[in-house]
Parts: sequence; C-alpha cells; structure tokens
Amino acid sequence: MDIEQEVHTSFEQEIKNYFDKKGNEYLKKQEQLEKELWNDINKETRNDEEELKKVQNLIKIERFLKYYDLLIACSDQILESLVSKDKKITEPVEEDFIYGGMILEEMEDSNNTTFKNIIQKYGMNTNIDPIVKKAIKDKFDADEKIEPKDVADFLKRYQKKFGVKTNGDEEQNNDEEDRESNWENSSSVAGDDIIEVDDDLLNEMDKSYDEEGNEITYEEKHEGEEEEEEEKKEDNQESDDTQNISREKTVDMSIKTFLKHTDFVSCLSFHPINPDVFISGGGDDVARVWNITNNDKPEIETPKQNETVDFAKFSFDGKYFATGCLDGVVKIWDGTTGEFKRALEGPSDEIRFLEWHSKGNVILAGSADNSAWMWNAANGQYMASFNGHEQPVTCGGFTPDGNMVITGSEDATVRIWKPKSGELHKKLQGYGFHEEMITCMAFHQTQQIIITGSTDKTACISNYSNGKILGRTPAHDDGVEAVLFDQKLDIFLTGSLDGFVRIFDLNRLTLKDKITVNASITKMIQIKDKNLFAVANCLGDIYYFDHRVKGKINRITSGTDGMIHDLALHKSNRLLASFDDGSIKLFEVQLEQ
Repeated sequence: MDIEQEVHTSFEQEIKNYFDKKGNEYLKKQEQLEKELWNDINKETRNDEEELKKVQNLIKIERFLKYYDLLIACSDQILESLVSKDKKITEPVEEDFIYGGMILEEMEDSNNTTFKNIIQKYGMNTNIDPIVKKAIKDKFDADEKIEPKDVADFLKRYQKKFGVKTNGDEEQNNDEEDRESNWENSSSVAGDDIIEVDDDLLNEMDKSYDEEGNEITYEEKHEGEEEEEEEKKEDNQESDDTQNISREKTVDMSIKTFLKHTDFVSCLSFHPINPDVFISGGGDDVARVWNITNNDKPEIETPKQNETVDFAKFSFDGKYFATGCLDGVVKIWDGTTGEFKRALEGPSDEIRFLEWHSKGNVILAGSADNSAWMWNAANGQYMASFNGHEQPVTCGGFTPDGNMVITGSEDATVRIWKPKSGELHKKLQGYGFHEEMITCMAFHQTQQIIITGSTDKTACISNYSNGKILGRTPAHDDGVEAVLFDQKLDIFLTGSLDGFVRIFDLNRLTLKDKITVNASITKMIQIKDKNLFAVANCLGDIYYFDHRVKGKINRITSGTDGMIHDLALHKSNRLLASFDDGSIKLFEVQLEQ
C-alpha cells in the first residue's frame, strides 16, 4: 500500500469511527424521543409539560445536525485533497468546516478532542480567523435559545412528518399539502440535553401562528372546516369519474396467454439479444423459457426446485440465466439449452433480489440473512460478500457503470459497497432519510443518484457517490412499492399501496401530478421512446398514461381479479404481465396517432 493510500485509509477509518459512535448515540436518542412523543400525543390524558420537554430536546437535536453536516463536508474535502509526499493538505479546508468540528465538541461539553487530533495529525491549520470563529460562535449561541415560535414550527413539521394531530394543530388537506410542499432534507445525528421549562413556554403548546408570526385564534384556525370535510367527501366520490375509468372488470384484453405454470408467476424477464424470448418463474418451483410466438409450450423447463422461484433472469449476453429461490439457493443454467451448470454457495435464507452485471457474467444476490453475495457465474467462483445490515436485505443492484454495489434493507438503511473488496463505501440513514424498511430502488442512468421507496410511505433521492441525502418526498397514505426515473425528462414516479402514482420534477423537487389506479400498485415500467408509463395493480389491471397529458389514462383489463406480480416490456408497445392464477398474458398498448 503506497503512502497516499495508507494515509487515506487511516483518516477515513478515524472519521468513520467518530461518526459511528456519535451517530448511533444521537440517532437512538432521536428515535426514542420521537416514539415517546408519538405515544404521549395519542394518550387519552395528555401531559403538556412532558411533551414540551421532548419537543425541546428534538429541536436541539435538529440544530446539532448542521454541525455534523460541517464535519461530514470537512471529512470529504480532506480525503479528496490528501497527497502522498508529506501527508499535508494541498488545498486549505474552508475555515467554517474546521471550526464546525471544534465547536461541536464544545457543544457536547466533552473532553474528547477526536476531531482536533485528527485534523492536526494530518497537517491541517487550526488557526481560525477570529471573525469566522465569532460568527459561528454567535450562531451557535443563538441556536441555544428556543423561542415559542420554534416550538410551534416544530409541531407543524412533526404533524406533517408523522401524520398526527398535535395540540393546537389540525390536519390539512393532504392533496393540497402534496402539491405545495417542499422536500424534507437533512442529514443525521445530534444531542440530547434537557432544557428548563417555564410556564409561558408551556402555553405555546396550544398555540398556532401564521407565516408572519402572529397568533391564530381558535375561530380563525377552524373556520371553514365543516365545508372542507364535505368537499373532501364529494371529491372522493367523484375521483373515479374524473379519470373516466370504469371500475367494472369486463373482458380479457390480452392477445395471448401462456398457461403452463400451476401456481402464481412471480417474475418475468426478456432475453437481452432475442426480444421474443422471455423467462418466468413461480410458486410451482419451476422456471420456464418461452418464445413469445409460441404459447403452447415453453422452450426450456427447469426441474422442480425445492422452493418458489422468486427470480429468473438472463445474463447481459444471454449465455446464462440464473434462478433465485425462497430457500436461498442461486443456480446458473445454460441460456440456450437450459442445462444446469452450478449452484452458488453463500446465502442461508430467502433470496430477496437477483441482478446481473451489465457488462459481464457476474451476478449479485441479496438475502434475508442480512447479507448480499457476488459470484462469477461462468465458473461459480465466490467474489465478495457484503455484510453489515442488521436486518434482511430487500433490494439492490450494480450502479449503471458497474463500479459500485448498492443494497437496501429492512433496517431502514441503504449501503454503498466497493465490489472488488466488499468494503463499505457509504451508508445512508438517519434524519431526513427513511425510518422503516426499504422496499424498492431505482438507478438514474446518467446521474449518480438513486430513488428508494419505503414502508414509511416516502421516497428518497440520494447521491451514491458522496453519500448525500438530497431529498425526501411527502408521504403517501401507505407504503411505497415501486419507484422509477424517466431518463429523458427529469421526472420520477412513486407508486404506493394507497393506489396512487405520484409524479415529481427531479430538478425542482416538486410534485407535478398524482394519478389513481384504484388499487395497490405492484409494478411500474416505462414504455421506452413513447413517453408512456405502465402501472400494474393488485386487482389484475394495467394502466398506462403520458404524464404530459392531464386526465388521460388508459386501462387494460385482464379478465381476472388476481394480483399482477411482474410486468415486462416486449418491444415498443406490448406488455407482458404475470398473474396470481399462474397465467402470463401479453397485451397490446394502443398508441395515439
């Protein structure tokens, strides 16, 4: 290892140790306080004094976040400017970054000088400009004070984040909130000092304020509520009519049906070279390779496996296909003959995702045993394992350039890994990120960003190169099951169990539109080159639409009310769907002339 790499690795580890220790303490405290506040608010008998203490603590935690942001920014800048000869920083690190770290330790009232020692060890100049030092110190002193308006503002944000009523706050119209809301955006970790309470501050728990800081009277705050409730009911009753969609399931609109599976079909995937060939797997424990022109008989049928075939996919060149099963077994098969090649050893529990590298016969699998594994499919050689998640891995894949592996987990974290070594590169978690299980993930093809969806009802945009959380969407009414980028128009979509697709502007980070598909969403795909998106639901319907045309939504019925498990695009205007009853159906998308 050369000197530059040695210094880089050493510094990175010291910073990581610092963040891991402090970050975990603050995250746990923040999570604990939020849960306690939630429980307090939902009690029949409320204790305003105890609630206020928790609110004040959470406000202080939020204010600590900015100082950790300074530390993180400082560490990134230092790492990027390390040199090999004298272990000195070639470019000056911004002074406010340096002092951000120092003042954080002063805030913690601790004798720990970890950060000061680190920056001195690696040659940083710690002689801070007095003007800069005073400015940051003044800002910190101002942040120590918690005013009544601060409490009221926090309660409004808390209500919006968790969807609960707090004293003095009433729920607002969700649709209006979604359209006007900016994204929540922060990073993790902070402190937990208890702040003294006075009687005047307690009274603020039951007050609300307008944008100019003026107190809103009870009459003003509740004015028009009855009328709004009536309008909501009318809107809900008419929502289907506004979309011009009949909920009556009448006909099977498929042009071809494939019927060899005897249980639900969990997965579909087309061949990368021959667009008429696809593979399916399902609850009958068998994978089948089909030609779209012949629905009478599959071309290949694997032997019956021990458990459900949850995943079946072709390699980038079609030379192999892989199956991943409920029992944790990944197998490689010849893509032309279906001959069994080898089983890949490693996972000890259910396979949760299976992805091929885009440029080679390397395969990645995530498991319910909290780990992910990577192999060379051509010879079965183990290449790396990715360990560190505290709960099952649920989703993941290779980045578009193939240089990183990313995994999401039930532990509410996303981890970015170095595939050659299996080392952790970045971890996404904490305030401003997901609070519950990660359910889905999508990669942007030209920018180093991902979308993740969660059972916490939100989606997050993150930069996987630097580990920054860029934004978080307002919450759906239920968990997010599907996320998708439009690679051309800088928008992205979220699909939820609440039956709504939401369309966001990627650049402005604002909600553009929302569309109902009348039942929980299971899959979303883009119909390439057509500016169309297709959405499958749990009632066996497919909806497709051009998001630029308001109110125009097309519905495809399947003649069954069973769930659609997977959806795949055949050429430019045909959709292949797999169903709960074991059928696979091909549908024609009617394109506007």
